[in-house]
Amino acid sequence: MSQAPLGQGIEMLQEHWIRHFCEREELDLLVVWLHQEGLSRPRGFAERVAHAEYLRKLGNDWYTKSDYRRALHCVMGAVHTLDFNPSEQLAQSEGERLQVCRGLLPIMSNASMIFLRRADFVNAAKAATAGLRCARKLPEGDDTSSLRAKLYFRRGLARGESGPQRDLETARSDLLEAVRLEPSNAEIRQCLATCTKLLKQERRRDPLRYKPAEDAKGEGVTERPEVAEVETIVEAEEVQDTDWPEAMPPRELSPAAEKFAEIVGRSLGKLLRLARRARAEAERVRSRSLDLGLGLWLPAVLIPALAMTACAICAGLGDAASAAD
Repeated sequence: MSQAPLGQGIEMLQEHWIRHFCEREELDLLVVWLHQEGLSRPRGFAERVAHAEYLRKLGNDWYTKSDYRRALHCVMGAVHTLDFNPSEQLAQSEGERLQVCRGLLPIMSNASMIFLRRADFVNAAKAATAGLRCARKLPEGDDTSSLRAKLYFRRGLARGESGPQRDLETARSDLLEAVRLEPSNAEIRQCLATCTKLLKQERRRDPLRYKPAEDAKGEGVTERPEVAEVETIVEAEEVQDTDWPEAMPPRELSPAAEKFAEIVGRSLGKLLRLARRARAEAERVRSRSLDLGLGLWLPAVLIPALAMTACAICAGLGDAASAAD
């Protein structure tokens, strides 16, 4: 079977943005719905850009009426309208590509919000990520801070909900970035405080999962300075706003109790060392018995190991009793 030359295969005719959210059958149904509503995608570049903006505004109208199904259809139709395949993109100028990114940015922001309303948190996170990708492609002269704050905020909300996309650590990072972009937004700050509280609870329950990441040199990975600064400010505000209970003074132990604790600790250490020695001896004898074709290795190892353990326990209890006296 012959292969098409590079850059001339079927993949050059495939659209990619809409595939993040729709399977083939769902896309076919969307195209049928657009045709029935008289909203089919036009052919020319300028016409497609204008049609996508019209669909975005139409989706906003349905959203304000709480008809999230039609709002989703409109915003997905807008994505489909601006979803140029690679072959079409090659024929576009740099200005036209930037125009597509500028059109997709608010569309993805709206899509993320609609998915959140429909409790589709996986696609809400996908839409926000796609919007942030569009923002990164735009030149620095474009003021995208407001839309990027919304995208980080909505992705943080999606990642904080239950489901396969849930990740409180990355959700908190997104919310910190949103606070950096819009420091006066009280809603984002409140969500950040809630996310921080939930993350602390998860870290206490599962400390191994939240072990700090390390870079290639084995050193801890640090956040960007501006994000770390925002995090410090937010944590300081949390401390000021929290009514902490008075700390209880440490309990003082009597000399006999301190001696008891010391001997118990030493006894547990002896038990641990004996258990390691017994395990190593058991593995050595087992390997030797298997090599010789013997099946009597288990009693030969367990009896001495149990005897050593019993002796250690008795010695520890005797020392502890002496200390208590």
